[in-house]
Amino acid sequence: MKLLLFPLLVLVCGSSPALSEPPQGPEGLRVWSDEEHWANRLADWRGRRDGDHACVEGRERWPFRTLMRLTEAVEPARGAVRLEVAVQALEAGAPRVEQAAGLLFGAGGATVDHRISAQVHQTPAEDGGTLVLLTGEGELQLLDFGTGGDRGQWTMRNSARLATLPVLARSAERLSSGLQRATRLRVALIPEGGAVLVRARASAGAESVELEARVPHGAADGLFGLCSHGSPQGSRLGHRFTGWRSGGDGLA
Repeated sequence: MKLLLFPLLVLVCGSSPALSEPPQGPEGLRVWSDEEHWANRLADWRGRRDGDHACVEGRERWPFRTLMRLTEAVEPARGAVRLEVAVQALEAGAPRVEQAAGLLFGAGGATVDHRISAQVHQTPAEDGGTLVLLTGEGELQLLDFGTGGDRGQWTMRNSARLATLPVLARSAERLSSGLQRATRLRVALIPEGGAVLVRARASAGAESVELEARVPHGAADGLFGLCSHGSPQGSRLGHRFTGWRSGGDGLA
């Protein structure tokens, strides 16, 4: 794991500009999700213990917001893993090119402290993991979040965009509703020798799209979480996630 560089924020009375207030989220969801998750950033997420979470930050300057599970990790050597969640934009609007939501898995790994792995967001870097995202235009994509960042280091620079991430696989079709209606995303991680087979499917009503690809073990093992990127046109809010579930012998 490359050294993680954190920005130093110094506040000096009378000289620092006011920090912008984050957008407000759905009623009934508190700023602090719960003790089992770490939000990047804390102010960007709302949640509650029943698994209902929402990313309220969808502005361009804050890409790839994540909410990471602290109590489980993927270890493909143990067996297969199943992840699923329903995703939907918080506000209606035409899709932006830079709009997507879904799951991140493979952040860090057995040799990386989970407190470091839990902070992966915004910019890809070594051990950053793999993304399974549904775009605002309804395409399902498997993306490498471990390369293509800023000089190979995880920093708070705003260089990451969908177009800059290596695409490992994409669906042949698109969902006509995009992220405008609740869409169930299901991901299976199946160990196959020295690789992990990723099978992903997104379903909304009678429509569904899917993809399949193999990734190295190092791109699958580690923490997993939710990822929200961008927002619809005319909105600065991200996406809502409901019914988040995980299971399988490969969870440690």
